[in-house]
Amino acid sequence: MSHISVSIDDEHLESMGSVARALQDQGMQVEQVLDGVGIITGSISEERRLLLASVPGVAAIADSSLAYQLPSPDVGIQ
Repeated sequence: MSHISVSIDDEHLESMGSVARALQDQGMQVEQVLDGVGIITGSISEERRLLLASVPGVAAIADSSLAYQLPSPDVGIQ
């Protein structure tokens, strides 16, 4: 499963709930609907990910499973 963020186009910001349901119908497990910024986060299998681009209102799909790790505060400046 890939963790993704789906950006919603301006025309569909008022109907984010409908877009989220359409994403679920395509196999996405929706975790958060961030109305204020027009982003829906969740996860989906790699096989079904391409189907999300056909959902009306989807502007972009970004992989959000990238991990960041800060060094320990005890480590000196590098």
